Amino acid sequence: MHPEKFSNIRSLSPEDRYGYLIRQLAEMEEVWLITDQGQQVSLGDGTGKILLPVWPAEAFAELYLTDDWKNYSITSMDVHDFMDWLDTLEAEGYAIAGFPVPSQQNVIIPAAEMKEHLLYELSQFE
Repeated sequence: MHPEKFSNIRSLSPEDRYGYLIRQLAEMEEVWLITDQGQQVSLGDGTGKILLPVWPAEAFAELYLTDDWKNYSITSMDVHDFMDWLDTLEAEGYAIAGFPVPSQQNVIIPAAEMKEHLLYELSQFE
């Protein structure tokens, strides 16, 4: 990705980044996650809610691989497998941090709601 495009996308508002995330996941049919020894890494939101951060591209997830996270890995998942997993995440009380960017506000969304957004966006490609 061209550095200027990367910077422009990264600086979008949280809501616009989330919209970009949904469009990209539907178009590219993959989601990017950070893992530690094969397990997906989650975040806390300070209120006790557990968040699963997801990104539209590997380059954006790499922004988090600093300091305590520098030894973690990035992996992709098929968007259809991810949507199936969203049901489990919802049942376990997880929310999704949609396209988080360090030191910026982020969109936090229930897993079931993200699945609805993805289903709608994927239907636009059929």
